[in-house]
Amino acid sequence: MNSAMVFEEIKNFMNAAWDGDVDGIHAFLDKYPGATEITKGEPAGWTALMWSARNGKMDSIKALLERGAKVDARDGDGQTPLMMAAHRGYISVVGLLIEKGADVGATDGKGRTAADIARAENQRLTTGILEKAAAEKRQQQTEAERAAAERISDAEKDLQDRMRQVARTGKFRIRGAQP
Repeated sequence: MNSAMVFEEIKNFMNAAWDGDVDGIHAFLDKYPGATEITKGEPAGWTALMWSARNGKMDSIKALLERGAKVDARDGDGQTPLMMAAHRGYISVVGLLIEKGADVGATDGKGRTAADIARAENQRLTTGILEKAAAEKRQQQTEAERAAAERISDAEKDLQDRMRQVARTGKFRIRGAQP
């Protein structure tokens, strides 16, 4: 197969993502498994998932994610599919991408998050969804940090107990070691 034919197939794949043609997406990926991150030489480096997210094509997005597309792929400007959907105010797409693990705190090359982009485009509902997701992520991180601090505290208490035992008995025993 020559390069012109492959280029044409890639162009058709990107058009399928743009148009929401799930059958076209599957046909290409059946022939080229794992090619979800191909960019067709776009100057911005957009993947098929980015084209689908930009156009709000839910079925295409689902198909691409099921076939291994990276939910947080970045273009040449550092933008992600989530940012592209946020720009257009595609609430359902934003929700799906968040559900599939999109990083709501990711920033593009200008330091903007998806919420910042939605806010700049006056996409109020989308902004609210993204801000809520970011707050939930911060809460989860706080809880994880608290749990880690408790584990450290428990380890410190265990160490203090062992040190008191050594001070009392003059003996230090390593767990699992033979006496």
